[in-house]
Amino acid sequence: MSSQFDIRSDALNPYYDDFHFPAGFARSGYFSSDQARLLTEHGRRLRALWLAEVKPATVTEQEFMLCCRGLKPAESHYETTWMCYLEAIHNMNCYNQTTTGLKYEDRNSLPK
Repeated sequence: MSSQFDIRSDALNPYYDDFHFPAGFARSGYFSSDQARLLTEHGRRLRALWLAEVKPATVTEQEFMLCCRGLKPAESHYETTWMCYLEAIHNMNCYNQTTTGLKYEDRNSLPK
């Protein structure tokens, strides 16, 4: 049952970011188990909202988009988890650029 305050879940198509978290969100060390579950269940919708690929359908989604644009601080569990996700990716990219000298896009070209 969905209310006007929920963010839609895509249970049939869970969200995985294999590029940044090949072992999954739960095993990455960046997220709590609740955050990992939230990203897996709602990550596709959160990403689409963040990229403005879809329009917000609920009050929570509108608030989430305001947070992503920097117009309000992260308050809800969705917002704080997504900001944690973005920070983790940013930290990975900064580390890889300083240690390898490669740009973010070149990361796949490292020798195996």
